[in-house]
Amino acid sequence: MSDWPPADPKPVPPESPGPGWWLAADGKYYPPEQAPGQPAPPPPQYTAYSPDSPPIMQATSTNGLAIASMVLGILWLYWIGSILALVFGYVAKGQIDKSGGRQTGRGMAIAGIVLGWLGVGIATVLIVLAVAFADDIGQVDVGADITSPVAEGTSTTAAGVSPVSIPIPAAGASITGETPCPAENGAAERTTSFEHPPPMCIDPANTYTATLKTSEGDIIIALDTLNAPITVNNFVVLARYRYFDGVAFHRIVPGFVNQAGDAVGPTPGVGGPGYNIPDELPADPATAYVAGAVAMANSGPASGGSQFFLVIGDVNGALSGAGSYSVFGHVVKGQDISEAINGFAAGESPTRLVTIDAVEIDEN
Repeated sequence: MSDWPPADPKPVPPESPGPGWWLAADGKYYPPEQAPGQPAPPPPQYTAYSPDSPPIMQATSTNGLAIASMVLGILWLYWIGSILALVFGYVAKGQIDKSGGRQTGRGMAIAGIVLGWLGVGIATVLIVLAVAFADDIGQVDVGADITSPVAEGTSTTAAGVSPVSIPIPAAGASITGETPCPAENGAAERTTSFEHPPPMCIDPANTYTATLKTSEGDIIIALDTLNAPITVNNFVVLARYRYFDGVAFHRIVPGFVNQAGDAVGPTPGVGGPGYNIPDELPADPATAYVAGAVAMANSGPASGGSQFFLVIGDVNGALSGAGSYSVFGHVVKGQDISEAINGFAAGESPTRLVTIDAVEIDEN
């Protein structure tokens, strides 16, 4: 616990190429139509397995392409060598014919030409076959046996389990105008729509923990009021308004993250409370996104609202390049529950409905 929370100050994210573009985990900006509101999954080589998934790393296609590249390199050298032999053969034959050289020298030149043409033909055929082989490897279907963070819409896992439908809870009350601070023991009426972000309702000098009461067990999070007071305040206020009650984990990426926090939809993963909060980015992104970290999802700078994700593995290699997700807490108990939830996925789609029944806030 001595390394948590990380220290200030905050890095500045790179410039956006245009309005609405969002910064993904690979450190690049993408246009608004490309899956906003969630951290981009890591490339396949970062895929890890979960307790309920086959313990196979996705390295097959990468290794095959590496081998094919090496073979192609050797074949190109062979092809170039054959071309040189062909050229030298013709040059030698021409000089021998002009000078009236011995027949044996002329025969050797002709032999060189024949071997050159033969080498070019063989090398060309082998290169075509190698390119086709590499293309087949690059398109190999890894979904049958390998847990992989692929695009949404994948329909089955290795065990043949289909994704489940993610329901949106019934809408709660709405607050227009300024958002009042809720009661510390929770609001009497669940509220899911707000016109403005909340004022500072917490005391940053106090210690706050949040217990996610999920359908799979409790996950206890130490909230980081030192480095992310605005984000923690927002999370606490929403929890006390019972915003998260009944909300499902709508996105589960094996070995990467469990994402939740959309109480309004209409499509799971696109909704929010009706406002945005500023970013409070980690001082050292290279060490921030470790297993157990809790961070805000977003669709670009200063676009966070209510969606958040729990980090499963050490995904600094996938997220640190962007460093654009506000880390506001760390799981101190129940990481095993989070990892178990992470096993219920096909691609990024949950195969079991896992809900947050309530979020309890403890203040000391």
